[in-house]
Amino acid sequence: MKHIIIFLLVAVSIQQAVTAQPDSTTAVKKPKIFYANVIATDGAILKGLFYQATDSSIVLQTGNKRSNKSLASLSADQISSLSVNRKNSVGRGILWGALIGAGTGSLTVLLTSSSKFLIEATTTIAGIAGGIAGGMIGGIAGALAKKKFIIGGKKEKYINARRELMKKAMIQ
Repeated sequence: MKHIIIFLLVAVSIQQAVTAQPDSTTAVKKPKIFYANVIATDGAILKGLFYQATDSSIVLQTGNKRSNKSLASLSADQISSLSVNRKNSVGRGILWGALIGAGTGSLTVLLTSSSKFLIEATTTIAGIAGGIAGGMIGGIAGALAKKKFIIGGKKEKYINARRELMKKAMIQ
């Protein structure tokens, strides 16, 4: 037993040493895509993909996904408020909520059931019910997950929010 543990420790440490340095063949991570809703100081509403945040303005990619793509730039003094949310946040919330709810429902029945007679059926039913409830809660949480920046046409407020905005932009 002692030899097996030593062998496993050596194997894990060799694996860590071999994969410690990234090489040029590793895949580049896709950027996280965020949607932006901008309310301009004149009351106009502009929606699109959050493309870039520069020192004095933001750039949105507006238009249809396949055609009519155009870039719209708004300077800091034209922005009243800006809300940013991640693409597919509702679907991701539903997925994670359903998985966690199904697991919790199934485990609750497995750990609290004293009868072994109908344990498989009740575990399945509890897993489905937990998955549905968790999916609904996750969908609501995903829909509400957005970050709002109140700029009010003031360049100072934009400069304070710029670092966080640059993290959410497609081009940094």
